[in-house]
Amino acid sequence: MRVKIQNLRSFLNENLYHHPGVREVNQHSCQVLQGLFEFYHLHPHLIADRAALRIKKEGVSRAVCDFLSGLTDRTARQHYARHVGTDGLLRELTPQSPSTQAHLSLV
Repeated sequence: MRVKIQNLRSFLNENLYHHPGVREVNQHSCQVLQGLFEFYHLHPHLIADRAALRIKKEGVSRAVCDFLSGLTDRTARQHYARHVGTDGLLRELTPQSPSTQAHLSLV
């Protein structure tokens, strides 16, 4: 039985957990999360309004982490494309945009 379990573990490690395709997806996901964390850390007024109280109580980093943890993979990719871009460079916000001004007034 131990041999079968060891064989299964070896198979899963080689073909699932450490498969190059899976590793590539994991690396991309880490890049997306890191980019979003940096963006929302610089622009915390853009996360959900209910996070404003959390920012005051627990700090920006915790509020951003909690916000990101609630995103689905698909939503995270959409936020990344919108705010960070496919080239991985943070997009700057123009302070004159109406939505930015509205969010700034809430914080």
